[in-house]
Amino acid sequence: MDITNLKVNHMHHPVGFSMDYVLIQWNITNTADITMKSVEVTISKDKHFTDIVDKKVLNETNQTQLQFHTDLESLTKYHFMVKVIDHEDIEKKQMSYFITPKSKNWQADFITPHLPEYAIILKDFFIEKNIKSAYLSICGLGLYEAYLNDKFINHEYLMPGYHSYDTHLQFQTYDLKEYFNQGKNILKVMLGNGWYKGRLGFDGGFYNLYGDKLALIFEIYIQYSDGTEEIIKSDKECDCMKSPIVSNGIYDGEKIDMTIKDDHKEAVDILEIDKSLLVPRYSLPICIKKRIKPINYFISPKGEHILDFGQNLTGWIEFKAKNKTSIQFGEILQDDCFYNENYRTATFGFCYIGDGIERYIRPHFTFYGFRYAKIETDDEIDMNHFEACLMTSNMDDTGYIETGHQKVNQLLSNIRWSQMDNFLDVPTDCPQRDERLGWSGDAQIFSGTALFNMNAIQFYHKYLHDMLCEQKLDNGAVPNVIPAPKPKIENYAWQDKLELGQQVIDMFKNKNICPWADAATIIPWNVYQFSGDKELLKETYPNMKMWVDNAIKMDEESGQNYLLDSGFHFADWLALDAKPGTPIGATDMYYVASIFYYYSTLLVSYAAKILQLPEEKYYQNHASLIRKAIRNQYIDNGIVNVDTQTGYVLAVYFHILEKDEIQQNVDKLVYKIRENHNKLQTGFVGTPFLNFVLSQNGYVDLAYDLLLNEE
Repeated sequence: MDITNLKVNHMHHPVGFSMDYVLIQWNITNTADITMKSVEVTISKDKHFTDIVDKKVLNETNQTQLQFHTDLESLTKYHFMVKVIDHEDIEKKQMSYFITPKSKNWQADFITPHLPEYAIILKDFFIEKNIKSAYLSICGLGLYEAYLNDKFINHEYLMPGYHSYDTHLQFQTYDLKEYFNQGKNILKVMLGNGWYKGRLGFDGGFYNLYGDKLALIFEIYIQYSDGTEEIIKSDKECDCMKSPIVSNGIYDGEKIDMTIKDDHKEAVDILEIDKSLLVPRYSLPICIKKRIKPINYFISPKGEHILDFGQNLTGWIEFKAKNKTSIQFGEILQDDCFYNENYRTATFGFCYIGDGIERYIRPHFTFYGFRYAKIETDDEIDMNHFEACLMTSNMDDTGYIETGHQKVNQLLSNIRWSQMDNFLDVPTDCPQRDERLGWSGDAQIFSGTALFNMNAIQFYHKYLHDMLCEQKLDNGAVPNVIPAPKPKIENYAWQDKLELGQQVIDMFKNKNICPWADAATIIPWNVYQFSGDKELLKETYPNMKMWVDNAIKMDEESGQNYLLDSGFHFADWLALDAKPGTPIGATDMYYVASIFYYYSTLLVSYAAKILQLPEEKYYQNHASLIRKAIRNQYIDNGIVNVDTQTGYVLAVYFHILEKDEIQQNVDKLVYKIRENHNKLQTGFVGTPFLNFVLSQNGYVDLAYDLLLNEE
């Protein structure tokens, strides 16, 4: 018998995370016992478990998680132990830890470099006593990398991530004890534009979405062995100097110039930013998950020097260089030549201007989606000197599937890679072009698969927190993109195309569009299904309730037909039965919107029941009225009158039909598929449920035909 996989709030030894409750989780392996005779979970402030702050014991249980509501102290390392005894009286123990963030009382100031260009913030200080513990609390706007005595702190990238900066500012916490010198110490923090200040959006994007100045706030809290304390903080005593990073942006790549040798120090300025917006982190660490060597180096018919890494991935390339080296990134080749026109305006790549000293080089404040890299360099190209780095939010795999069919295995691999590539702090639509946004429809459609593949619970916790913050800004309305950009026309990147810029602004203002807005109910429900975490369901229940209340209001304003039958909805987006020139599928958008209105209302009633809330019956009754209205409008003599593949799929999958009506509608679906030569015509809405409906209703072979159809 073994105890494995100890987690706190779905994470391994989290440091500095927002933590309103403590959920201790574990696995028990190598045992035939279904239940344990005894399970004991203890939380202590010391690793010897003499300073115990909470303890719970369960008898005759199969539970593998236990919740605590304990008052936790600021910036404190808590140890916990899980002890189990089986029915043969074999006892096992396993220990782990978590570290709490600082309280809200910030003594530090937000500071900004006085230099007009990019800069490094510096703080010198002296340590003359033995340190018991030391923690750094830090937030940079847009992005930061922190180094103490030239050691890169914690090897996290693109911090503090992408969140709704106008509603809250995430700060990170790092254990610094092993980084200090006796005597003089230097904290260096590089700053970059990131999502906060750099170009972001759609069709070129906007600058300065959240702010027009780089900013930094930090506190180093030190407890000495003699019992004294000290706080080293960002204030006017900090300095700044020019950074070799002379330009950077999520879309605009990065340029580093090592010929800049100016180490002259300048002052910093205090920025008036509301410190009450600072909250402990929700974002998982963004880390380098894999390192991949190129599989080929070749010269194209155009004379381009190209590296092939054999795999599309999100991240950057690290390499050795002495002199000027420029890299452009692409996903595919065209006529055996480099191609990245699909990146639209995000094609700059990476430029390094060397000073003749060989270094190991990487970008700092950008990322790319790519398989191929076009290299232009004054150095000799050695493919062994290049390495592609997959960057993603740090999530554990939960398992894998392998079949007897090589191409199905490749499909499963593609799905997993797409998840890693697009789960970079937010669930994005793509990692390469000038978009990379958290479209809520993409997020909800994929959430079940994502949770099946990986432990994405905290990842979605963060996304749902951003969503809730956005909903609170507009009476619960759900944006199509989360975090929701709120651009101003004067910050549009292409001032000669202001009409296009205004169209993009209007697009971002659109809200409550089905089934994008239904992310507010479907993602929390899927997270609960995979986690069993009632506290997290309770935390995200307002997302669910506010969206459905909005839908009910929309329904009332259009006549209370118990349907969503007004306005625009994405519906079966990108369906293959769309008319030429439009991405909108042939399935009636109000039929789709109304079914998701029904399903979302039902999910709120389910969640209310689990949370023992009195409104359960209200939402349950309202869902029944919606189902009745859908049947009256869209079911004629037991047959769906929306004659598309998606039309039949939704009616069966979401139980709009009575039992004696299911088979004839499935048969209609089968006819539509066979009429189309065993090919699907479904889009965003129909595709996820198509093979469930077939396989659960007597057409397993056709489901496999669809899966294996290579046309």
